[in-house]
Amino acid sequence: MGYYNSFVVKIWTEDGQNLTRGYIQHVGTQESIYFADWEKMANFMLSHLNWHVNGDIGDEAKQPLPNPRGGESSLWEQS
Repeated sequence: MGYYNSFVVKIWTEDGQNLTRGYIQHVGTQESIYFADWEKMANFMLSHLNWHVNGDIGDEAKQPLPNPRGGESSLWEQS
């Protein structure tokens, strides 16, 4: 059987600024953080996933997440 995690993610932009901010909460532990960059959000998610093997992140976790806007850039590259 698989291993599942649920997260609540809220993302917003500040009026008049080209800055995206967000909030993420792990549903199971209720742990949460605010973030201003995608890498901090991704690291929070990775810290809750079962991809850790002998203290290292598994190879599948090291693959870049897809850009939600499409294209070839990874999630934490700014477009």
